[in-house]
Amino acid sequence: MDAVDYEQVLRDAVNHLGLLVKQRNMLDAEISRTRQFIDATLPMVPDDAKVDWRAVIDKFLKRPPAIGSLASSIRNIFDANPALGLSVMDIRDTLVKGGFDFTAYVSNPLSSISTTLRRMAEKGDIYKFELEGVNIYCATRPSEHGKIKSLDEARVRRDTVKPEK
Repeated sequence: MDAVDYEQVLRDAVNHLGLLVKQRNMLDAEISRTRQFIDATLPMVPDDAKVDWRAVIDKFLKRPPAIGSLASSIRNIFDANPALGLSVMDIRDTLVKGGFDFTAYVSNPLSSISTTLRRMAEKGDIYKFELEGVNIYCATRPSEHGKIKSLDEARVRRDTVKPEK
């Protein structure tokens, strides 16, 4: 009877998992782009048809009920990533990846997020600084999470951003 090489079995399973995760990430990105397109197109539909389209879209995507307010969802992102500086687009991408539903918002997601971040910074809940002309927001004082010298460095760091809980 041949001995089973469990390390090889595990290696094969981990490689397969890596392939599946890569495929899922590609599909998640495509779903996100399509959802953003749908969310941008829906406001252009006549008002009397919007309710029907929302029902079709929600049923098709099986969207979970809203997790909470935009502000609480943004707070959750900063709680999970206290040492990172994030742009408005980083926050939007993380919210979309986490399943946040923007269809109830009249203005576009970036505008809503920008307004919410500005208010949170004014209240002192988060901190704002500018980097290469882009507003960056973080949960800790910028000096406390290391010097980010460029947007490229910030983008490398943001690739590790965790979606809200």
